[in-house]
Amino acid sequence: YSDAHPDEFTQPLTRHITYVSLTPEQVAAKTEVSEDAIKSEYEARAEQYHSPAKRFVDRLVYLTEAEAKAARARIDSGEATFDDLVKERNLTPADTDLGEVTAGDVGKAAADVLFASSEPGIYGPVQSDIGPALFRVNAVIDASEVPLDAVRDEIRHEIALQQAGGKIAEVADQAIDLIAGGATIEEVANETDMELGKIDLAEGDTDGIAAYAKFRDEASAADIGEERDIVDLSDGGIVALRVDDITEPFVKPFDQVRDEVAAKWTAQKTQERIMARAQQIAAAIKASNGGSLADFGNSLHLGDATDIGRTSQVPDLPPAVVPAAFKMAPGEVKVFENFDGAVIVQLNNVTPFNPEDPRVAASVQQITAQTNDLLKQDLLTYYGAALVNQAKPTINKARIDALHTQLN
Repeated sequence: YSDAHPDEFTQPLTRHITYVSLTPEQVAAKTEVSEDAIKSEYEARAEQYHSPAKRFVDRLVYLTEAEAKAARARIDSGEATFDDLVKERNLTPADTDLGEVTAGDVGKAAADVLFASSEPGIYGPVQSDIGPALFRVNAVIDASEVPLDAVRDEIRHEIALQQAGGKIAEVADQAIDLIAGGATIEEVANETDMELGKIDLAEGDTDGIAAYAKFRDEASAADIGEERDIVDLSDGGIVALRVDDITEPFVKPFDQVRDEVAAKWTAQKTQERIMARAQQIAAAIKASNGGSLADFGNSLHLGDATDIGRTSQVPDLPPAVVPAAFKMAPGEVKVFENFDGAVIVQLNNVTPFNPEDPRVAASVQQITAQTNDLLKQDLLTYYGAALVNQAKPTINKARIDALHTQLN
């Protein structure tokens, strides 16, 4: 298997790189942030960390207090529900739904009632901003507060990141001058706050410093031994690098990859046996003239997919199954390879096209409308092209330029 699949066990071209970097995260990790600054930022984000109590509410408003009380009495006696009262008024749920509200959204009188209890239910009648009303509380969300201690580190980190830009710009100027003067990567690390690092960068690697596309581009462009200039990274950081050496691609020695080879060989052989067994089952069903997958239920995970259209997507089935099913006859069996085994499909039944089916009519109507829109666009395009071809208009660029001059 190893000899037949050398590409799977080949170490790609690898660049051995020494670099210096300074990123906002590196600066933030060393930045001191005062407690006063953290508290000030916490207070500035009060809305983010302090959430008032909320209720999900429906409101049904009446003209008079007496009407509202009579409606509430009907609910209390079990004669009617809140929804019944809504229908009697020829209203829809959308007409009464206030959604999520706070105490300040419903007026003081209503707020005193709705927020005095933490239980869903019917409340009122209460005088609302637009008249006496019954309220139905559907859900309750209590007030919440995130204490400073819970977010202190998060705030400190964010403040430090905000301050990192100035520090990085200052260090970048120092590093640029040093490199211009012939300093090595190691010397830049010694004389600035940039951090020294090494990486063996193989093609396709995106870990660590290699997550930055600009770093990978610089590495690809560098000659061996070349001290590259400072470049900006996508998050505001900076980096400079030197490619110390390049190792050309090579097939790894078998002893180093024995376990990996064994795992891949096992997976391949397992899949081959699964497919072979699936083909055996399919052949047995075909030979039995009337057999079904249910005959092999003890060894299969059986499932039904019904009412499948040509554009349907069936969970857990390969995409090729649905188009293939529309070329199969009832009772026919086919095997499909799946990413983790095999799928055996037996077509049980075909429902003929029925133009009277409401779903078919809706689809035809939609397709007709789309086709007509496309035809209109095409006709307009062709008509415009024909007019241009017939009239052969020209553009007086000098006149246009003169008009532009006048307008400006």
